[in-house]
Amino acid sequence: MKSPKNFLIVSLTIILLCSTTVFLAVLNPSDLSVSAINSSSEKAKWSVKVDSVKVADVTGTVVNDSPIYTDTSCKFSHTFNKYGDSITYKVKIKNDGTFDAILDSSSFIALDDYKNDVRVNFEEPVQILKSGEEKEFTVSFTYVNSANVIPIKNVSKIVVAYKQYN
Repeated sequence: MKSPKNFLIVSLTIILLCSTTVFLAVLNPSDLSVSAINSSSEKAKWSVKVDSVKVADVTGTVVNDSPIYTDTSCKFSHTFNKYGDSITYKVKIKNDGTFDAILDSSSFIALDDYKNDVRVNFEEPVQILKSGEEKEFTVSFTYVNSANVIPIKNVSKIVVAYKQYN
């Protein structure tokens, strides 16, 4: 009778010691992983933004006011002097962060009353922007209504938002 009882006690003690060892190993992070995290020379950061806005092409007598941009938006302002005037901008988006990014949303907003007089070609910004990459997209404006009084000042805005991509 003593033999099975002793066997059971010894077995339970071994199981308890093994479980405790595994439990402590899981709870206590190893020095190797901590060193790897701390030895990284570059800390994680988020930096996806509009880097520049430049005039790419002008047709006719359109007069460009300098585009204004922030990290997440571009404001375009120009004056059309005759039917057929057009202007094209190149917008550069840059990912200086350590995370890849994916386009969350983009929108075009007319800030004047000339929605029917100006044709806008808005190229969607790049969907996925990897860390360290920069990409350009174009937006162009053409004055298409010959019946309207000229000159007209056209003002509009583009807003872009990126989020972390896996």
